Amino acid sequence: MNIVHNWLMLPFENTQLSLEDEKRLGLDQAIQMFTSHVDPSLNSTREIKNFIYSDYMKAPLFRAENAEVVHEAVENYLMAEADYLAVASS
Repeated sequence: MNIVHNWLMLPFENTQLSLEDEKRLGLDQAIQMFTSHVDPSLNSTREIKNFIYSDYMKAPLFRAENAEVVHEAVENYLMAEADYLAVASS
């Protein structure tokens, strides 16, 4: 039997994520949005919180031309964080 045939004989594995893993993935995607659309330096929860809670509308990264993207990233992050924390703490 060749390797491909052995691989095909393996039982099907259930790859469904737990609710906590799904919410963590959502939070990771929200962080990725900051990294790719706002600024690469915003690549961790701590950096994003520092940006958001230090009045991000006055930050040098916040400019009129990217205001909509920044607001969307902030909203997505706050919702994803709240969803993750609600599931992780229960």
